[in-house]
This record gives sequence, C-alpha cells and structure tokens, in this order.
Amino acid sequence: MIENPQENLDQTMLRFKTAVGHWSAAQPGATAGRHFVLPEKRRFAVLPRIGWAVAVAGLFLALSPLYRALTTTTPEVADNVLFEQVDAAVSQTVPQPMRPLLNLIAVDGNEQENYETPTKQ
Repeated sequence: MIENPQENLDQTMLRFKTAVGHWSAAQPGATAGRHFVLPEKRRFAVLPRIGWAVAVAGLFLALSPLYRALTTTTPEVADNVLFEQVDAAVSQTVPQPMRPLLNLIAVDGNEQENYETPTKQ
C-alpha cells in the first residue's frame, strides 16, 4: 500500500522528466534547453495562516459591538415585558389547562362560551 501518495507522484514525475530528457538528448539536432525543476514542498505555510487568523480576529472585533447592541436590553424594558407576561397569566379567570372543563359546566342552563365567569348584577 502506498504510504504517501504525494511522494509517489513526485518520484513518478521525476522519473518521467528524466526519461523525456534522455529521449530528447538522443534525438538528432537536440540542443540542451532549460529543464523544469519541481518546486520544493513547504511543510508549513505560516504566513497565509497568520493572515487568515488576523482577518477572522478583525472581523470578530468589528462585529462584536453590533452584536452587543442588538442583544442587550435595558432593565426597564425587560421588567415591563416580564410584568406583562405575568399579568396576562394571572388575570385569566380560568387557568389554561382547565378551560376545556368549562364546556361541561352549565351556567344558568346555558353552556359558557367565552370561558369567563359570569358577573352578578
């Protein structure tokens, strides 16, 4: 099994280049030309990685104030919203889970339609 396919490809291309060079030199009227040289592999490309890291960090820093502005609410607004939710839940005459039972109860011989307790006059 091939351990490193890139090394195998590099060796194969080097052999091919050498074979073509020998064949070309054996041809009548051949002249020595420039040879193609494979560039050396760089193990770690540090500069592009640092560039991407700086770009991501800059984007994060640029967008963080916008995120904070969109997600923060004043305590007064949060208190008002909570008060309205509690008020809506407390002001119900019949709790939500018990509302279907009101259909079974007859008020003055009629079934109650609006789920509210009748007022005495």
